[in-house]
Amino acid sequence: MSSQDWERRGLVFAAPGTGVMRSHAMLPTPLVLDDRIRVFVTSCDDDLQGRIFRVDLDRDDPRRVLEFDPVPVLHLGPAGAFDEHGVNPSQIVARDGRLLLYYIGWQRISADVPYRLFAGLALSDDGGLSFRRHGDGQILQAMPGERFFRTAPFVFPDAEGWRMLYIGGGEFFDGASGKRLPTYSLRETWSADGYRWDAPAMSSLLDPDLSRGEIGWGRPVLWQEAQGASLIISRRAETGYELQQARMEAGALHWRTLLPGPTEEWESSMTCFGAPCSTGDWEYLFYNGNQFGRSGFGLARRPARDTGGSTATPLLAALRSAARR
Repeated sequence: MSSQDWERRGLVFAAPGTGVMRSHAMLPTPLVLDDRIRVFVTSCDDDLQGRIFRVDLDRDDPRRVLEFDPVPVLHLGPAGAFDEHGVNPSQIVARDGRLLLYYIGWQRISADVPYRLFAGLALSDDGGLSFRRHGDGQILQAMPGERFFRTAPFVFPDAEGWRMLYIGGGEFFDGASGKRLPTYSLRETWSADGYRWDAPAMSSLLDPDLSRGEIGWGRPVLWQEAQGASLIISRRAETGYELQQARMEAGALHWRTLLPGPTEEWESSMTCFGAPCSTGDWEYLFYNGNQFGRSGFGLARRPARDTGGSTATPLLAALRSAARR
């Protein structure tokens, strides 16, 4: 196994099929604690409405579930809200003595516009056992060109405040199967404090290449590699997602597929929504498989490496440059 390769460790958790956890374990979002890894996931009820739950894993062997709580840590939003039909975790940040959960809220609209996805923020003062919305929750509003999607937030500090990578767009189209499908791009925006995000998109970093069958991108995550920062993201085609990674090599932007085969049955047709963490001697990658996480979430690992304190600046500059061509 090379220093870049992730070793698959199998399926970790699937929805128990009871209560409001009837299906899915979507967008696994890890938080490393002193004695465990707490993973936040969304499970759906019989109406495919999603709530966020916690699953606690053994820190020394994250394939072992210590416990999960069937009571959601974040419930559906109220009727008419941007998150009335579902909430998905996107990123967890420890800051100001509390946990900030940047999340995805979804709302079903019509046959022509099946859903809208916008970013929200919730706060926890008890280590992630429960969350409350920051204000009404919504932190990204619809804007021209982004009528339906400003979603999947990933935030990080910079010299001027806070930046966010997110997925933005405003169109649906009829796919080859007749299903209404979205198209959206990777974009970035800025905030002075990380709580209030009222600036428009600063730039588009990654647009789908329709000639290659791409229709969009899902859940961006910046992760420090030994050679510099990388972008882990899910490439979407009409048939589903595939985990991809972008990184700088010899001063140029390079792409590769994460987790190439062979696969197990639960991930045989899709890999998506990867989220890494590091603890002890290992880096771990939590991710979803078939049907956007209906089959549950799994785990991959590789030996931990010294990252040397690199920044994402060269990578983001290369993405901006490529997007302008």
